Amino acid sequence: MDLGFTSEQSMFRESVRTFVGKECPPALMRELDVEGRYPTSIMSKMAGLGWYGAFTPESHGGLGLGPVHLALMIEELARFSPSIASAYYITMWGVLNINLHGSPEQKAHYLPRVAEGRQNFSFSLTEPDSGSDAAALRCRAVLEGDNWVINGQKMFCTQAGAPDNSIILCARTDANSKQGGLSMIFVPTDAPGLRMHKMSTMARRMQGTYELYFDNVRVPRASVLGEVNRGWEYIVGHLERERMCVAAGAMGHAKQVLNEIVQYVKQRKQFGRTLGDFQAIQHTIADLRVQVDCAELLTYKTAWMLEQGLPCPTEASMAKLHATETLVNCGMQGMRLLGGYGLTEEFPMARAFREGMGAVTGGGTSNIQRNIIARNVLRG
Repeated sequence: MDLGFTSEQSMFRESVRTFVGKECPPALMRELDVEGRYPTSIMSKMAGLGWYGAFTPESHGGLGLGPVHLALMIEELARFSPSIASAYYITMWGVLNINLHGSPEQKAHYLPRVAEGRQNFSFSLTEPDSGSDAAALRCRAVLEGDNWVINGQKMFCTQAGAPDNSIILCARTDANSKQGGLSMIFVPTDAPGLRMHKMSTMARRMQGTYELYFDNVRVPRASVLGEVNRGWEYIVGHLERERMCVAAGAMGHAKQVLNEIVQYVKQRKQFGRTLGDFQAIQHTIADLRVQVDCAELLTYKTAWMLEQGLPCPTEASMAKLHATETLVNCGMQGMRLLGGYGLTEEFPMARAFREGMGAVTGGGTSNIQRNIIARNVLRG
């Protein structure tokens, strides 16, 4: 297994890092987070660089890049804000699923629009009574003539209010089967009968998190992504990439937060000494460095396995579990070490903790990841 990067991958990473340093400075990230504004101009500039077509096949005008490039992109975008990385990845989640399961008409319609920065996606699965037991959802889509008629409620749909957005909705299309009765359906956010309510949350404030209410929402029969009643199969088939990306974002932000902590304890003086001179604080720094490096190794091991076409459910869950909990711990320890400063929005610690808690939940909670890891280990 070779976890080194090619020269092309290293150049790609450096170009993203340069972009983030110029276009996503910490002060702007704080402002967007506090005000809850979607980073439209930043995402438009990314589209202008061709990054929204990076993971579209060359046959559809994209670059056809793979999982390692995706992890590098997400890590660097997340340096100053996991929300920027998440906003990018959620739309790429739609692209990757269209690549795999979309009809020729859907590919022709959506992929060029995404590449040009004229199309975003969000994904809606969770409901008030179905969280970790996601397949227990009750939102219904019934075929009437040439239209699907959708009724129900959804929760925690990240970036549903983004501009030019279409929701990829997971709805029940067969009442007689649990996992086998679900389909993924494109629903434009201006569809009559769709009502959205932006929730007040501690994380992902730039993107926004929404409750969705469907009251006889009608979309064409051809709006189903892939085949009817195979939505659960598509979701499960994409979990490894999703968890790798969540891990990459958490790890990228944790690395930056650790850098901020190190700079602070090297300069801040108490009792005539810098904080970094105290052994207890040195041990904290050492522990955080070990955790961050382990998160990086787990993330890129998963990316490498995906690049090779190898199944990696255990590795993806390990990466997601460890990286997100590392980000939470970096934020928590950073707040403790910075004292009162750590509780302010002028420093990144409180936001790192908040965003880490959001990442711990999204893509399957930590307990779900532990269940997956334990089950696979015990199976041998």
